[in-house]
Amino acid sequence: MSGWDKSSITGFQSLVAAAPLGVFRSHDSSYRLIPASMDPLVIPDPVWMKLRADAHLILSALQKLGAVLRRDPGHRLLTQLAPLEQEAAEFVGLATARLDLFFDGDDLQVIEANTTIPAMQAYSDMIRRAYGQAFHPGKKIQRSNTDDLLQSLLEHYARTGGKAAKPRLGIVARSGDSQLAELLWLQREWQAQGYETLLLTPDAIEIRKGQLWGSGQPLDFVYRHIFAHRLAQDSAFAQACLQAERYRVFNPIAAHLEAKGVLAELSRYAADPRLSLSAGLKDEEVDATIRRVAWSRLLEMGPASLPDGTQVRDLISWVKDRPQDLVVKSSLGYGGHGIFIGSSFFERSSQDRARKLLGVSHDVSWPQLIDALLNMGQGQWIVQRKVSGRRIRHRFWSEGQMMEKETFVDCSIFTNSGVNFRPHGGACRFSTDAIVNIGQGGGLMPLLLESELHEREEIS
Repeated sequence: MSGWDKSSITGFQSLVAAAPLGVFRSHDSSYRLIPASMDPLVIPDPVWMKLRADAHLILSALQKLGAVLRRDPGHRLLTQLAPLEQEAAEFVGLATARLDLFFDGDDLQVIEANTTIPAMQAYSDMIRRAYGQAFHPGKKIQRSNTDDLLQSLLEHYARTGGKAAKPRLGIVARSGDSQLAELLWLQREWQAQGYETLLLTPDAIEIRKGQLWGSGQPLDFVYRHIFAHRLAQDSAFAQACLQAERYRVFNPIAAHLEAKGVLAELSRYAADPRLSLSAGLKDEEVDATIRRVAWSRLLEMGPASLPDGTQVRDLISWVKDRPQDLVVKSSLGYGGHGIFIGSSFFERSSQDRARKLLGVSHDVSWPQLIDALLNMGQGQWIVQRKVSGRRIRHRFWSEGQMMEKETFVDCSIFTNSGVNFRPHGGACRFSTDAIVNIGQGGGLMPLLLESELHEREEIS
């Protein structure tokens, strides 16, 4: 980056602000710009291609496990869901899913799955485009996550019998959605390709003669970008979500698949040949899960297999003795609020969150935390092997200033199911905290493959 001139850096800052790469604040209708790195995370092409194949297999395995859980409506993981989420947990495929990854040396491990409203397609495209235009003008980014999402949606539309050459679609989101910049970006990009795209709130949706309408116009299909628990159960859109195939609501409600407890159960099933066979998991799905998903278990008393394959009679005793190697997470929590990293549990921020969660005024020990989480109910929390992570020194814009710091970085990969098309891309985040979350001040970094970087260098 030493060769970049001041005008390129200023141009990058302007492009990020114009996008805007920001979180919408409904109270004053403004955006808080997300910190934006000027240094890309570069992944070797063979690593990404293998990861892309593994991501598809892991999503397939998750869906098979979800079918197993649905056969037991009283399962402790399903009963934690909102009523609409429980009722709608039946579908054919997902137009988009996002697997979140953390570096483990040079490897990348899946630590979470997002299947209900996986975001960051547009955000990741915003920063890639800003990086390319500012520092490598004239070089067009060949493919985008926004294009991939549209292609996946169109294939699901065709799969469900849609015939229109240029279907009209609605993006349904809550009023004042914090990701409004993303939604507006999707709308602009898709309309530029000739697809009329309406940005709608759930109360603008009607059902007329077996078809969804939005703001008085018929819709060929809908991209759902709102959590099911935010919907009034008797609303027209909620009723449409219960018949997602009929009304072409993509993504269908799939909250049961992104519960961290389900990923923990997948980790357990893959480690046990008898269980993996009972769930119908293919050998390649088991292999991808074992290699790629960070060891995770429901935080429950009783025997368990450990990351090295050995068995213990009591998982809880083992967890209490090894805080430095483990992370505990709320199965249904979002953001970083329900995450406790054992090796940093005595830091002030972790203790403050633990005290608030437990409703106490004194500091909490790791064993005390584990006991308290158990008392909240079995299956509500998981334990996961701590993945080492990666720290990178880079320059980024934050609050109008250029900073240079070493931060944690993680990345995500997009995938889908139910159609032949496969997404190609991902996203990269960074944070000074080991818990990397955009909503809590984390930033975005351009994610490039080595082949893309080399193409850019040739024209610089």
